[in-house]
Amino acid sequence: MKRFLIGAAVIALIVSAAACKKCVTCSYTYNYLDTTNTVTFPEECGKNAEVNDFIAEKESEAMRYGVELECVEN
Repeated sequence: MKRFLIGAAVIALIVSAAACKKCVTCSYTYNYLDTTNTVTFPEECGKNAEVNDFIAEKESEAMRYGVELECVEN
C-alpha cells in the first residue's frame, strides 16, 4: 500500500509539472519614416504548448515586417 501511495504521488507530481503555466512578453521593433516604433504584446500565460503557439503566431507577424521578435519569459 505504501508503494502505491508513493507511486501515485510521483505520478501526480509529474502530471502537475507538465501542466505548469509559462508566461512570456513579446515585442518587436521596426523603423518607419525615420521613426523607431516598438510593438509590445500583452503578457501571455498558459501551458507550454499554448505559449509556444502564441510565440509562433507573433514570430510570423514579425517576419512579415522583416523584423525579429523578442520574447522574455516572466
